[in-house]
Amino acid sequence: MAVPQIDVARARTFVLAHGRAVDVARLEGLFGRTAPDPAVVQGLEQLQNPDGGFPRGLAVGGFPLTALGSGLGATGGTGADVPRSDGPAGGPAADAAGARAEGPSSVAATCAVLAWLRDIPPLAGSPMASRAVSYLRRQQRVDGAWAEGACARTASPGPGAAGPGDEPTACDVEEAPLPSLGITAMAAYTLLVMDPAHEDPIARAARWLRDALAGGAEGETAGPAAADAAVTTAGAATLALAAAVWRRVHVAGVPDRVWVYSPGAGRDASAGELCAVLTPLAELGLRAGDFLVALRCLEALAGMQQGEGGWPAEDGRAVAATLDALRVFRAFGLA
Repeated sequence: MAVPQIDVARARTFVLAHGRAVDVARLEGLFGRTAPDPAVVQGLEQLQNPDGGFPRGLAVGGFPLTALGSGLGATGGTGADVPRSDGPAGGPAADAAGARAEGPSSVAATCAVLAWLRDIPPLAGSPMASRAVSYLRRQQRVDGAWAEGACARTASPGPGAAGPGDEPTACDVEEAPLPSLGITAMAAYTLLVMDPAHEDPIARAARWLRDALAGGAEGETAGPAAADAAVTTAGAATLALAAAVWRRVHVAGVPDRVWVYSPGAGRDASAGELCAVLTPLAELGLRAGDFLVALRCLEALAGMQQGEGGWPAEDGRAVAATLDALRVFRAFGLA
């Protein structure tokens, strides 16, 4: 099997031509720049809410959110790529980062921004990142799961993402948000990468994910048929993140069918799904049994690069998809 090849120059040109300021900062960080643009840093800091989280309306990239599929429920979309330009909305701080948003904090958006920060050294170890990680820890439920609060789920999705007539709705403080498989996998994986020394939140999340993917509710297993249905519904991205968590905390009773799950079984995997499978392998390290899966995924992903240099995205966020692809190829020494 040949080593996958991509056109790095065209991919970089695509991001530079179509990305926002924060996208360009991520690109430069991936390729070795150690001092990010101060305007981008300031813009991100001013987008951060006082509780440490980032708003749901933020047009985010850097985490395969849409690839998480139905596990995200109402929080699956995160906005489209927006041009890197100064516009009338959002104020100078938002314009500096190239992303405009306001509103209540979101677990999904915060995880995505933390993925941005990992691409922009040295921001992964910054106070901004520490505040965001603390926000994630505080949002975890007692049972180990995460859910988007009513405020985050009903807020307007931001410029370019809202449909005609869409307006922000009031936060229903009495509404109890339901735990989400996709959000829990995303948040647990983010803590595993960003804050591995605090093991209890990760272990509790791993146990909740195990039970949810075993087809049970509140720890009750509903049998193999329910487990198969849960795994199928979860999708490749959620399973990849959940498996990455399980493998580090050694959770007992993980269904074998999850371990051998192959993205795109019976159909073509999307670029987002392939990046979701490859990202944990790149960030946490390969094991002996991972090499063939990684090589096949990299080969498939390389074949999806388009003529203008970017990668396709089901939600239209081609710049974010291209940065995700460049991250994994760079991590594997292929870019």
